[in-house]
Amino acid sequence: MTSSGGTSTTSGQPTLAVPTTAVPTTDPGIPPAAREDSIEGAQEFVKYFLHRANESWTRPDSSLLAPLCTAASKTCMELIGKAREYEAKGLHYDGTPYRETPVIGTKWASGSATVRAYGGQPQGRVVDRGGATVLTVDASRIALVFELIRDGTWRVLEIKTEVQPP
Repeated sequence: MTSSGGTSTTSGQPTLAVPTTAVPTTDPGIPPAAREDSIEGAQEFVKYFLHRANESWTRPDSSLLAPLCTAASKTCMELIGKAREYEAKGLHYDGTPYRETPVIGTKWASGSATVRAYGGQPQGRVVDRGGATVLTVDASRIALVFELIRDGTWRVLEIKTEVQPP
């Protein structure tokens, strides 16, 4: 978000307004329920995160996850890196990268939470601009365990994967 300066007049004296640049530190689209400092809020945040993660690969758009992650989250950085790769190569994920059912909060204390998303990756494919398949992705059952921290809003601190039996 950028705002540019301009000229304003106060008491007849022209002054130059200083340009400012603001970088969003949070995603303004986070639903109100996902902003609550509660186990339910953490669960809703994880659902929103997964929606944005899927979007980051299907559009692709590498900017969608950064406001939802801490810099310490290696998995977040890998997800963002894959979206950047897709952008650079003109690729996108065709399908749903991750489908969760259900999302369950397992631990909460004000300012931190652990949330498990059961589900997996349905069969899908990565395609180029012309729609040609570059990579076929097999279906897999994977639970994602999110460690969240709250600093004004929920953010992903860490994501661990657990392979689920078929």
